[in-house]
Amino acid sequence: MSVRIRARITGLTEAAEKITGLDDRKQLADRIAGELESGTIRRFQEEKEPSGKPWKANLRGGKILNFQGFMKDSITTYAEDDYVEIGSNLPYAGVHQTGAVIKARFSRFLQFCVNGRWARKSSVEIQARPYLGVSKDDEKRIQLCIGDFMTEALRG
Repeated sequence: MSVRIRARITGLTEAAEKITGLDDRKQLADRIAGELESGTIRRFQEEKEPSGKPWKANLRGGKILNFQGFMKDSITTYAEDDYVEIGSNLPYAGVHQTGAVIKARFSRFLQFCVNGRWARKSSVEIQARPYLGVSKDDEKRIQLCIGDFMTEALRG
């Protein structure tokens, strides 16, 4: 289950028709996508939700959602004139974003190794560790992007 977030950019169409430099909204969307991607990568480094709340520790210890870096490296963005998407196409991305209960399907138990010890469980709860979203810092950076875009457009 992959996961993505889409944000619409509204209110610029009418303004863009009045100011010639605002007609390239794709450029603005690309900048916003870049800021969202940077913010998401920062959350992996800081191990925090977009709200600023720390992620719950894992049983293994060490870096959370960053054991081999696959999740962080899978973050991609897509931008068009009026929206931006950010997400991951990894099959387990949604599980980590929202949390889940993993149950044994083909045998009586799940079997896995944690810190050198093997465990057998009929199910395991994966805690939600949201990494996608818009933090307060992301909001400020996006506002700066919009301001810079408008300034550049007005200067021609």
